[in-house]
Amino acid sequence: MNTWLDLACYSGNNITIGRINIALYLLHKGENLVLTSEQIAQFDTFGFILMRGLFSQGEMKSIEDGFETIMVQDRGRKEYRGERQSLEPFAEKEPILTSLADDDRIYKPIEQLLGSGFVWEGSDGNHYTGDTLWHPDKGGEAVRLGYRQIKVIFYLDKLSKDDGCLRVIPGSHKEPLHSSLLSLQNRDNDNFGVSQSEIPGYPLETSPGDVIFFHQSLFHASFNGGEGRRMFTFVFAERPETKEQISYVSGFSVSFKPRRVLVDSDRPRIRQMMEPLVEIGLEVVGP
Repeated sequence: MNTWLDLACYSGNNITIGRINIALYLLHKGENLVLTSEQIAQFDTFGFILMRGLFSQGEMKSIEDGFETIMVQDRGRKEYRGERQSLEPFAEKEPILTSLADDDRIYKPIEQLLGSGFVWEGSDGNHYTGDTLWHPDKGGEAVRLGYRQIKVIFYLDKLSKDDGCLRVIPGSHKEPLHSSLLSLQNRDNDNFGVSQSEIPGYPLETSPGDVIFFHQSLFHASFNGGEGRRMFTFVFAERPETKEQISYVSGFSVSFKPRRVLVDSDRPRIRQMMEPLVEIGLEVVGP
């Protein structure tokens, strides 16, 4: 869905065309932002949704400040020199970022896609450099179980297909396409007779304020990127209920860990994202 609306404003004989962000307008009017049935069908079929202009430029400045605070601390206050930098967990370290998880613009779509009782799986922050080859974040067991995990992505720099935007293979979160693409993860494979960058994919060109929701079993990549592309993510998952699902989420060393700062949060929604993980016996870790 295009979240921008063009408006014609009349003043005397003059007409001015302006644009408003529908999502922000509805929120300021006190209405909940929800996905349309078409958007839900798009996610189920293709494995992703790109929502443009979801956050204002003023909001993105505060978000960017929170991102840089964490990254600078992680580097020991050293100057950034273009190297790859990744940090997990991430958003848990800065309140302005943590609070995004229960913002209606994130929370409501995730609740629609994962159902009530969904859990906070984790977060990460990155300075990306160069190419990222085709891969899914979660394959194998997650695909077999049909266990839904969704990544929510904020890019802090404008990115196009020519300078490192995210590329996805629509529908690759489902079988049989998912398994037919597993050879892409082997760098020595001929990749269907073409280079990794020539594999057909859909470029998700973004500007700061856009948000991508994508299924973690979706194959994705990035090519032609320069140094220091800034991105951070949240990952959410449906409530683990079956014995197999509980065994699956219990096997991660970093993801799905109930973190003390979230378990004791003053935000009810965030505490609720931790409760199912605590209930199945996962140890609370700090901070």
